[in-house]
Amino acid sequence: MKKPWKIIKDSKIESKDKVLRLKNPFKKKSAAKKIVRILKGTELMKRVEEMIWKPAGRAHAMKALKNNIIPEDWKNYYLLFPGTIWEDENGDLHIMALYWDGRKWNRIFEWVEDEFLDHCRIVVTSRW
Repeated sequence: MKKPWKIIKDSKIESKDKVLRLKNPFKKKSAAKKIVRILKGTELMKRVEEMIWKPAGRAHAMKALKNNIIPEDWKNYYLLFPGTIWEDENGDLHIMALYWDGRKWNRIFEWVEDEFLDHCRIVVTSRW
């Protein structure tokens, strides 16, 4: 029997979390002064930890979907919600993402070890 996925980190909604914002994890320049176009998930998560903004999690994503409050211009991006981290039955870590398919928002769980392209954005709430 497979073990169910479990949440190992979960960013809760707080009263100060009134506005969601997008942050671009690809803006940080590499040592060669080139803009990065692909980030390994481990590097992306490291950049999330270094941010002064609180990363949004599953509760923020579900509230935004339920209340239909995702801004129109966000449809151009793959939205990452690294405030909640799941562990699957093999011990691999995942974060939730939302993407627009032209008709509706879809939810997917991305493997943290994967590579993320530069159309991804981290959804954040308030400053820490």
